[in-house]
Amino acid sequence: MSIPRIVKAMENIDDDLISGAVEYKRTKKKNSWLKWGAMAACLCLVMGLFANSMINPSTTQSPLPGGILAEVTELLDNGSCEVVVTGEDSNFSNGDILMIHYNFIQESSEKTTKQLEVGDIIAVTYASYEETDGVYSISVEYVDLVEPAE
Repeated sequence: MSIPRIVKAMENIDDDLISGAVEYKRTKKKNSWLKWGAMAACLCLVMGLFANSMINPSTTQSPLPGGILAEVTELLDNGSCEVVVTGEDSNFSNGDILMIHYNFIQESSEKTTKQLEVGDIIAVTYASYEETDGVYSISVEYVDLVEPAE
């Protein structure tokens, strides 16, 4: 478009429109949704932390996780045995008798088809244990079969 043509086109614009455009000030939008969204996110975070602490209580409220070495003294049924502790931890001492319930046996970091025998040494890593009438019971996913030192 040539300049004279633009000037002619601008002559047809109402003076009120031009003065309004010069004096126009943009109004700020209120972002109330941002404020409420941030408050809702904080509330969700606090509720999530509270719910997590209720589901997973700290270790001061439940026994500390541990690990023991034990010798198998009696085979009960598939996936259960009685052991005597040979390597103590913070929860059990040498000579304590425990019931171990497990799903499979692991040897050299791999699942094995071997069965436990009386006299086998096993390593048991556990997160909790139960005590009923003086009998300690530990349920774990697996027990590690420890090869005897030569």
